[in-house]
Amino acid sequence: GGAGEGGGAGGGAEAAEYDKLLRKRIGELQMNFNSGIANLKKALDDLVDSPHLIKGRAPGMIQTVSTMETKLKRDVLMLKRELMDISKGKPKDEL
Repeated sequence: GGAGEGGGAGGGAEAAEYDKLLRKRIGELQMNFNSGIANLKKALDDLVDSPHLIKGRAPGMIQTVSTMETKLKRDVLMLKRELMDISKGKPKDEL
């Protein structure tokens, strides 16, 4: 079984499902990244008038970055796995 199999009448519908799945995963990745960046910017914006407090806020920002890292790693690995499955020609319902 090669990556070219699975064509035929259902090939277009299957490709559309792959497209939908990948767009969903990429959207989740982008949303998690943008959310984390927004949280970091807000933390800095809150300190704009009192930059001397940044040292005390750093632990909270570290936690935000750690959470971002975990979510992004998970999302990237899921996207990579799904792309690998698609390249091997696995049916969508097995993804």
